Amino acid sequence: MGDYPFHFSNSFANDLLNLQSNEMKGGQSVLKSVNILLPACGDLRHVMKTVESLPDDFNGSLKFVLNDIDPFPMARNVLLLFLISSCEAEEVSNVSTIWLSFQLPRKDYLLLQETLSKLIVMNSLHLKMKTGGMIDVNEQSYKAMREVWDGWRRYSCQIGTCANIFEERKAIFDYDPMVSVGLQGLLHDVPQQHDSSVEK
Repeated sequence: MGDYPFHFSNSFANDLLNLQSNEMKGGQSVLKSVNILLPACGDLRHVMKTVESLPDDFNGSLKFVLNDIDPFPMARNVLLLFLISSCEAEEVSNVSTIWLSFQLPRKDYLLLQETLSKLIVMNSLHLKMKTGGMIDVNEQSYKAMREVWDGWRRYSCQIGTCANIFEERKAIFDYDPMVSVGLQGLLHDVPQQHDSSVEK
């Protein structure tokens, strides 16, 4: 999308391991470590789908290496992973709202502001320690993400309709000639059983 940051993904979530059809086919057990490299990762959709799809009897270790040249999706990914690692069970839906919504309820906005403030004052080593090693970022990347988080934290909370957001998005899409190409690719990836809903 030109010089605009990628706020939304351009493909559906996939289970990157599909263990039931691969290493664990036929009831075999996987005890080894599994490392997955995701260059130009965009958002966390594939990570979440892969983790959610792990069989109940999976007892190996799983490591994702995420990389993207754009600091915006990486800042969003680290923000969401930090929220997931530090939230209580009843706050999981708040993380989904922050990730996927155009508008935030006040409590989610306040949670987001609080989390951004925490990330801004930390460094990469503090983040690794706070998450028990779950999130490990090099300091140079962390500094780039800190600038993004600081910009996000400065956004004011505006109460009203989301019409302005839709209009702003439409203006960006109308300006970008690659949008139609991306949309066609997204529609092509819709699973066949959902074709009828796409036609609507």
